[in-house]
Amino acid sequence: MTTKSFYTEVDGTKIPIGFNVENLRSAKKYKPLDSDIFICTFPKCGTNWTKRIVQLLIDRESRTGEVADYGLSKCFLEMAGASVISSQPEPRIVTSHLYFKEIPWNPNTKYIYVLRNPKDCCVSYFHHTKRTKVYDYENGTLTDYVTTFLNGETSFGSYFEHFRQWYAQKDRPNVLFLTYENMKQDPVKEIQKIIAFLGLPCPELRDPSSAKFQHVLKESGIDAMKDYVEENYRTAFAGASETGWKARSDYPCDRAPPPPDCFVRKGIVGDWKNEFSFADSKAIEGQMLRACEGFASVQDIWDDKVWRDC
Repeated sequence: MTTKSFYTEVDGTKIPIGFNVENLRSAKKYKPLDSDIFICTFPKCGTNWTKRIVQLLIDRESRTGEVADYGLSKCFLEMAGASVISSQPEPRIVTSHLYFKEIPWNPNTKYIYVLRNPKDCCVSYFHHTKRTKVYDYENGTLTDYVTTFLNGETSFGSYFEHFRQWYAQKDRPNVLFLTYENMKQDPVKEIQKIIAFLGLPCPELRDPSSAKFQHVLKESGIDAMKDYVEENYRTAFAGASETGWKARSDYPCDRAPPPPDCFVRKGIVGDWKNEFSFADSKAIEGQMLRACEGFASVQDIWDDKVWRDC
């Protein structure tokens, strides 16, 4: 086990500092049910957003009374561990940042994979890192962080390797491939894809004009997502100080959590254009193109205007 600035490496997996090592090890041994719904992303690529959409689609809250799940602590596989995941009501929503080679696999389980362009991912991860006290990166620069990102020295490793492993699975019948950018551009269409993929039987969900579908759209929008995370924070802290809340026995980390705005910050496409230098932008472009060599075409995933300096 090795600890560096942004992660602890356990059995080849880079987890955030403060995560429980045994929870990670049990997570890799988790046995998915056929009814499980996995949401698989690299960090800062729409995990919370996609999870919220699925929660709303399957009426998780109305059926279970479950509201607060701050920090993904109940469904985040690597953070919570197998026993907590196994205690959740079916269908279980399971979120994960693991590479495909590490993910618990069941050919009958549904896996939703969401990809975000690497520049926006990097910018979002940079701000998340700056705002998380345990990393002591308040004065860190984006240029330095770009180097960290390119070298795969962030929690959960290399964005580019994560992409290569998961994108290769996109044509499996139990894998749904989505992009963050398409979800922002046409949320109705992308939510319809999720509904069809999950085989949800509710007739109302097949009609985007229905009250139920519109409720899903509204409650998964950026403003509602911010309110949702804030509500979870208030419930989780229960009026206690950050230090007091940190000690709660049902929170699976031994350090304080990031602030809520780390989970839902801007939620936009193209924020990298406001923050990257030309050199940093080109460095990430080059790495992405190399990751695709002999494997995939970036043009099949995004328009150049989304992710390139043209």
